[in-house]
Amino acid sequence: MEENSEWKIKDNRFVAFLDILGFKEFIMRNSHDEVYEQLTKISNLTEFLANIPRYNIVDNKIDQIVYYKDFIEIATFSDSFIIFSNNDSIRNYKIFTSIVNNFYANALKFKIPLKGGFAHGEISIDKSKNIYFGQPIIDAFLLQEDVNYIGIVAHHSIDVFLKNNLAEISKSINFEAHFFEEKTPLKSGYVNHLNLNWFELAGRYKQIEISNMKEEDIIKHIEEIITDFKYTTTGSPRKYIDNTIDFFRESLKNKKIILLDSITSKK
Repeated sequence: MEENSEWKIKDNRFVAFLDILGFKEFIMRNSHDEVYEQLTKISNLTEFLANIPRYNIVDNKIDQIVYYKDFIEIATFSDSFIIFSNNDSIRNYKIFTSIVNNFYANALKFKIPLKGGFAHGEISIDKSKNIYFGQPIIDAFLLQEDVNYIGIVAHHSIDVFLKNNLAEISKSINFEAHFFEEKTPLKSGYVNHLNLNWFELAGRYKQIEISNMKEEDIIKHIEEIITDFKYTTTGSPRKYIDNTIDFFRESLKNKKIILLDSITSKK
């Protein structure tokens, strides 16, 4: 059955607003060419993710090949990146969260720290006129402004969507491996929120590189990813690093973060 990838100008969608941490300081401390090189890495990443093929399987045969760019739109504005889905079907929810997670984990591999928020609701997108507007974009942006660690936090509109659709979503994805609810460091204080589990994907990348890796190796690798940012930040931006380490360790202690079973299982 053919997958409908038609883009309507007005539709219910998911949106993630991501912002580079310490970008102003990065511009001040690096040459124009170095800043351009970092932004080029992100641009290449968006192009790569958009062109990943998605195979529609019917009767164990490939019925159709489409691309993620048919289902998502990534807009770039200076140090901010906005990822949209083309509607709010369960299929598009899975594609959207997969792309956001991959975008985030790959940016960290390039040593580009991001924080963000994601939301759901009615959004208008007219690509031909470069028009993007809707309350969920504002919701995701404002939540991103409040996030006080290196991570992505869900707006309550996502909670409502999941409440109405979690049974169906859980049938096809390992929900706990993608998201976890924990007291989250916000500028307004520690508040229970749903968080994207980028830690799991970062651990998976490392597993590919090293065979027979143990859980403690994965944890060490993730903490190295986070603490390495101290070499590019000074003063108040470092609070994000401290908060992320504390948040990661607390979430592990509370068994909120699930690393891949193939990683955490005892040999």
